[in-house]
Amino acid sequence: MDLRIRSDADRLLPIAARSCKVPLTHQLGSMDRQQVAEPWTSVDDIARHLGVAKDSIYRWIDRRGLPAHRIGRLWKFKISEVDRWVRAGGADSDRETSKRD
Repeated sequence: MDLRIRSDADRLLPIAARSCKVPLTHQLGSMDRQQVAEPWTSVDDIARHLGVAKDSIYRWIDRRGLPAHRIGRLWKFKISEVDRWVRAGGADSDRETSKRD
């Protein structure tokens, strides 16, 4: 009987997860899987995704609370957060709310 550990995964994963035929990524909840799989995107990517100028993105961060995360000198975004913000009316042209107020 061979009791050697074959890999770190065998040693670190709980027994239930090893015996399950579903890959580990499918065992996560849908929200956890989305957060793990979704990459950070740049201002260029978000501007292209929304079909607006980069200047609009910077203005929306400053004045309308566009969900963005500053990493050093760069702004990074999760597309799902931006889409949620747009659906909630964050980009409405008649909106007067200013983050600076």
